[in-house]
Amino acid sequence: MKILLVIISIVIVLFAVLTVGILKGNHKVRYANGYDNEIENDYQTMIQLFSHAEERK
Repeated sequence: MKILLVIISIVIVLFAVLTVGILKGNHKVRYANGYDNEIENDYQTMIQLFSHAEERK
């Protein structure tokens, strides 16, 4: 029974470490230029779509 608890604990710790690593890596990619690149890209796309809609009027 103790071995099962140890194995489960190890799996949980490894999963937590993997999750934290993924989140830190994602944060480094998103904020590489000092701001959130994904939000900036979404904002630029919205501006382009809005300008195309204005041109059609």
